[in-house]
Amino acid sequence: MRIGLSLLALVFFIISCQKGEEGILQTEPLKATFDIIVADSNNIFENQSVRFNNQSSGFVRCKWELGNKVQSTQVSPEHQYPMHGYYTVRLTVWNTAGESASCSRAIPILCNFSSGGSTH
Repeated sequence: MRIGLSLLALVFFIISCQKGEEGILQTEPLKATFDIIVADSNNIFENQSVRFNNQSSGFVRCKWELGNKVQSTQVSPEHQYPMHGYYTVRLTVWNTAGESASCSRAIPILCNFSSGGSTH
């Protein structure tokens, strides 16, 4: 009897921890969150490379809307903004059941003058 219960518990654990479509374990609750990584953590300038670091959990698929009509399905995309202004970045993630979670953040992109690199 004891072996039967242990075997049943093992089978349940294996089934509940199956990998999703992109190989991410589905034992964590679905949550969307991200960090922004740039060379100068206090400022983001035009044409500067910005990395969006996906810190979400429980997802198998994601979609980024980078605020300037650019979209990506990469887990952690990199992007450059050619014009200064405020851009709303939105991350949406889905789990194997098709449920979704999303988060968004407005990021300021500063002017970068070619002479001296000063901003206004």
